[in-house]
Amino acid sequence: MRSFRWAFMMSFIVFIALSLVGWGQPSPSLIVESYFSEIQKGTEGDFLSLFNDAKMKKTDQLTDVDQRIFELIKDIQFEVLSQKMNKEVAYVKVSVTGPDIAAELMQYQSAFIQESQDHSSPVSFDENLMLSCLEEVTYTERSAEIRLIKKDSTWKITDSRESILYLLFNLQSATFNQ
Repeated sequence: MRSFRWAFMMSFIVFIALSLVGWGQPSPSLIVESYFSEIQKGTEGDFLSLFNDAKMKKTDQLTDVDQRIFELIKDIQFEVLSQKMNKEVAYVKVSVTGPDIAAELMQYQSAFIQESQDHSSPVSFDENLMLSCLEEVTYTERSAEIRLIKKDSTWKITDSRESILYLLFNLQSATFNQ
């Protein structure tokens, strides 16, 4: 009986000590949730660089298309589905319902080709045409895992720009490399 009490007390002390070490440190899920919340609000600095680093340095240089995309982002919905982690690496699976920009780019491309065929001179990017495509944007659901690493006792998102673009806009790097 005495050894049982001793084992119980030692287990309890170890449990408390391990619990205290983890307190105060946000979980990987909370980091990802916070990241997407900041993107929704337009306060996540990394998000601004997803488009064009040079253009996004000053918000007064945003085009109407850029402004429309920022408006669309405010309407995204996200949910953390699961979390897998070990001591140094974590994966947080996230479901995002966001604008399907890939579909809108295809719609723009079709309209642009049609417009180009109607004119004898070359036609450049038509912002109004793109804006009209973005007015009819549909929202689709997609999910992916976000990778985080533990650096200096803090979890940091290390995922590439491609996975974030996919979750937010349904855009994949192959879309731009063709």
